[in-house]
Amino acid sequence: MPICRTCRGEYDHQSCLCPSCGQPLGRSSNLCHLCGADTNGKRLCPRCKSDVMAWERENFSLVQFIQRWGALGLLPSLADIGIWALYWRLQPNSLYHPMMTVLSVSMSQVLLILLYVKRLFWRERWWASQIYHSKGSPLTLTIALGFIGGGVLGMTSFILYKAWPEAQSWQKLIFAAAYAPMYMLFTLAFTLLAIQDFMDRLDQRVPQPIFVHTHRLLNVVVDMAIKNLHVLNGANVHDSQGRANRRYEVIKVMRILESGGIRVFIREYKLAERPDKEGNTLTQQWSENLWHIEADRWGHIQLLQPTNMAAISEDVGYDLNPTLGAES
Repeated sequence: MPICRTCRGEYDHQSCLCPSCGQPLGRSSNLCHLCGADTNGKRLCPRCKSDVMAWERENFSLVQFIQRWGALGLLPSLADIGIWALYWRLQPNSLYHPMMTVLSVSMSQVLLILLYVKRLFWRERWWASQIYHSKGSPLTLTIALGFIGGGVLGMTSFILYKAWPEAQSWQKLIFAAAYAPMYMLFTLAFTLLAIQDFMDRLDQRVPQPIFVHTHRLLNVVVDMAIKNLHVLNGANVHDSQGRANRRYEVIKVMRILESGGIRVFIREYKLAERPDKEGNTLTQQWSENLWHIEADRWGHIQLLQPTNMAAISEDVGYDLNPTLGAES
């Protein structure tokens, strides 16, 4: 099944929701079979309510990536081949060996492919750095280090070339250790520069990750928790007259800054029919249960357990006044 890139949840096209009425579209393509609204090619993820079609339109091959942005990553390899053709092949007894160009060009292309595969990783890392304490260096710093490292190795190669006019085998190895990685570092910097431009344009076309918005993340986590509680407590969530016999109230929310996840405390109200003191007449009474929920930054529940007010008071968070999922 496809994965929604906004919330990392599974979906299928028939279960996607209409952007107008919020009901499943089924096999309908452009018109909702329930409200008749034109969807304009949009289908909402049943989990996070974001447009999944916006992401499906972003699928492109490595060749298309190079044609749009990644051509920058080819510049160091083209420069390497050009320098060999115009200069090195005319210097037969120098520190240079043709295998250096073969190695640097091949490794640079492998690096470009790997960066293409991980292009969305850098977008997620950038957004994560805005929300929680994410690890790792930012993209701009990595680009700067790539250019600086390539420049340092280029200067080192030039100094070695001038210092050792008559090349020996061990000197060629030292020269190769500086010359070949130089082009790889420039490939890294230029490709990440292209990915930076790709990310800026991508954010104009697709939704932001769900962990960027606390309320959207909260809605997903509470909805999933309520479904799990219904399974734990029994599938029948209505009384004999068809009325909802359970209500839920969010009483405390806390973002987990170490991972970007969320901690939620909800109060569950259950309406049950109980006999009176004589054991004859059935009366309806509400009971309360408190639940502690923890989920990761994509809204996947990792902990769901009963708790009490004492445990809730010990956590430092912030309260949300609106009741989510009041009736189910």
